[in-house]
Amino acid sequence: MGKVDARTVGAIIEARKKYAELVFKKGFVERNSPGSKELLEEVERELGEAQAKLTALEERASSSNVEIILPFKSRLDQLDAEISQKEPKEMDEALKAKEGALFTLLSEKGAIIRSNVEHRLEIGKLAFLLPQFPKEQRDRLRGMVEAGKAEEMPIPNNEKKSKMLIAVLNRLGLGCRLEAGILTPTQEDWEEGKVQLNNEYIWLDKTRLPAFAQNEKSIMEISTKLQVKNAERQVRDFGEEEMNEFNDLQSTYLTLLNMRKDLAQDYENELKEVH
Repeated sequence: MGKVDARTVGAIIEARKKYAELVFKKGFVERNSPGSKELLEEVERELGEAQAKLTALEERASSSNVEIILPFKSRLDQLDAEISQKEPKEMDEALKAKEGALFTLLSEKGAIIRSNVEHRLEIGKLAFLLPQFPKEQRDRLRGMVEAGKAEEMPIPNNEKKSKMLIAVLNRLGLGCRLEAGILTPTQEDWEEGKVQLNNEYIWLDKTRLPAFAQNEKSIMEISTKLQVKNAERQVRDFGEEEMNEFNDLQSTYLTLLNMRKDLAQDYENELKEVH
């Protein structure tokens, strides 16, 4: 079935969001465009594919006894309870109007879900981290995450495991520090910043953020130049000078990609170490 890791959990969170969106889209089309047979068939096809992908991923996680703990789940449950009291047509109208109490509830729910998708790798790490703690502490930590608020509690004196837990909690929005074996809530800014790398978000020490941003800017600039040169090579032969310039661009591009890899390596190592 394949290895289950933090990225597998992240893929499940993405797949759940996609499936829920398509379920709603199907109902929306049925309610508002009953005559659009082709559109409905297309949505049903996409829904079937999304369901098959989600089922396969969840079966993999289930076979490895991986439990996913969602940040702010308590608030999501409250929102779902309030939203479920409304008729589907009311939701359609609220989304069209983009105003009103129901739209506010839907917007808040959407914001939490989007945030969880952005933080899916941290949620994935948490799924493997929490089972390493004693049951009483594990249950309290789960409650904290689902409530979205840190509270004071003792943490086992395991520097590596505890340090990673504190990092994950802060990245998920639960401000806290570890002081003398006690997890303590705090309002202080966390020492890392979130950046996007490909289609994921990773976390870097704030001192490395300027270098990462500059490197990403350079990658984009060199990539654009390479695309132009490649297009030119399709229609004419390069002379020696132009070929040297093209080779230099390729070399510079590879160097920048290696710099990106180096800057993100600590985070990548963390993903590998957590399970």
